[in-house]
Amino acid sequence: MQEIKSLTSLRGIAAMAVVLQHFSVTAQRLCDSTIPSLVPHGYMAVDFFFVLSGYIMCYTYLQAFQQQGWQAYKPFLQKRAIRLLPLQIFCGDGGAAAGLGQHALGGPQPVLRG
Repeated sequence: MQEIKSLTSLRGIAAMAVVLQHFSVTAQRLCDSTIPSLVPHGYMAVDFFFVLSGYIMCYTYLQAFQQQGWQAYKPFLQKRAIRLLPLQIFCGDGGAAAGLGQHALGGPQPVLRG
């Protein structure tokens, strides 16, 4: 199947809206004065991103599942794991290292403070 570039672009915009929403929330928690959100209602981009991702995955893999049935499931899972696990491991290890480093240095704990 060919890539639908317009939908891929919309997924990218939705992903950036989610990142900016998280940045806005974190910045507001760490700031003494009120600041406006960079993306009002940016949390809705999460739903949009997942619905769009589901559509794109169905579009991409539907033909294989129609032709091969359950035989297409194993290659599908392998492709997903190859795509997702390296980033998952990198982010998990990086986050753990950053947290341990911050704890070891005795710095502020903005995530842990209530």
